[in-house]
Amino acid sequence: MLHGHSSIDFDCLLDHLFGKLQDTDSEGNMEQINNTPPESVSTLVSLLTMSTVFDVSVGKSYAINQLEAHPDLDLPTKLQLCHQFKILPWLTPTFRELVSLPIKNLGPTGLAKIPAYILHALIQVKHQISTHWLTLAAVVPPAMAGMLCHTPLTCADGWETGWKAGPVEMLRHPDVFYSG
Repeated sequence: MLHGHSSIDFDCLLDHLFGKLQDTDSEGNMEQINNTPPESVSTLVSLLTMSTVFDVSVGKSYAINQLEAHPDLDLPTKLQLCHQFKILPWLTPTFRELVSLPIKNLGPTGLAKIPAYILHALIQVKHQISTHWLTLAAVVPPAMAGMLCHTPLTCADGWETGWKAGPVEMLRHPDVFYSG
């Protein structure tokens, strides 16, 4: 046995390569020896791990394809697998989804799964977005002349008043829904 890998990991690889292990009972009926659900996240991760160790490209691609659309695969685990197994097509979409979530929603176990330098980058991006929103809220963009503007001063005053009444509040408090 390889260090850090269990017999279950080997079973997942062998099951994928040679089919589920089966045995016959006393009445001649076939029954499965391995009762692990074939499509669980842990089974697919085991298959991905062992396929990577033994360079079994068929098993690796199967596991990646199944995990990509798996409903039970959470974002921190997906990012961890992306980092661990160099699954580059997952990186950008997963990172963007994580940026859109509040950090507190990830929980301690989710945060522990994300590598430190990626977590640092995630927090930096969230901070930059927050700073950008607050900067946009504090500094009124240049006035846009409309058809009802008769002088540049009235256009600028109307624009600033409109900006402060609507977009500024949305930028300061993006968690509050504003209709209008």
